[in-house]
Amino acid sequence: QMGSLLRNLSIKRKLTFVTMLTTCTALLVACVLFAVYDYVTARENLVRETATMADIVGGNSTAALSFEDHDAASTILGRLRSQGNIRTALIFDPAGDVFAAIVSPDWPKEQCQGVMGSRFIDSGLVVVRPILLNGDPVGSICLQSDLVALEARVRRYGVILALVLLASSLAALLLSAGLQRLISGPILRLAHTARAVSTDRNYGLRAEKQSEDE
Repeated sequence: QMGSLLRNLSIKRKLTFVTMLTTCTALLVACVLFAVYDYVTARENLVRETATMADIVGGNSTAALSFEDHDAASTILGRLRSQGNIRTALIFDPAGDVFAAIVSPDWPKEQCQGVMGSRFIDSGLVVVRPILLNGDPVGSICLQSDLVALEARVRRYGVILALVLLASSLAALLLSAGLQRLISGPILRLAHTARAVSTDRNYGLRAEKQSEDE
C-alpha cells in the first residue's frame, strides 16, 4: 500500500517524502539514544549522591552508636527531612537492630533488608552503607529515596527532545523544499521536452543543459 501511494506521487513529493523520512528517522534515533543516556546517567548520579549522603550521615553517627545515644542519632537523621527525596532513614546497630529511624508511610524498614550497596525498587532507591569507626564496622545506615526528581527530569527531557525533533523536522522540510528543485527541476524539464517530442513529432527539440552533472 505504501509502495502504490509513493508511485502516485509526483517526483517533487517523492523527493520531499524520502528526505523527510530519512531526516526524521535519524533524528528520532538520535533523540532516543540521548534520552536513554541521560536517564542512565541520572540514575547513576542519584545512587552516587544518596550513597555520599549516607556516608556523611553515618560518619556523624559513630559517636552516637559508640555511646548508645539514641536521641543524638535520631537528631542526626532528622536533618535529612530537609532533603525532599529521602523518605525513610534508619541506623542499625552491629546486631542489625534499628538504632534510630525516621520512617514515612509506604516506605517500611523491611525494604532495607538484604541490601548492601544500592537497589532500585518499584517506588524508589534503597541505599545501605556500613558505618565504620577506625575501620571497624559499628553499624549501618539505610536511606530510601523516591524518584520524583528523576521522573520530572525524564518528563522535562522528553518535552525538550520533542521540541527539538519538531523544530528540526520543520527546518528539514523547508530546506528540502528548496533544494529538491535542483533535482526535480531538470527532470521535469526533460520530461516536458520528451512529451513535446512525442506529441509534436519534433525531433529537433533538445533539453537544455543546466549543470555539469548527469
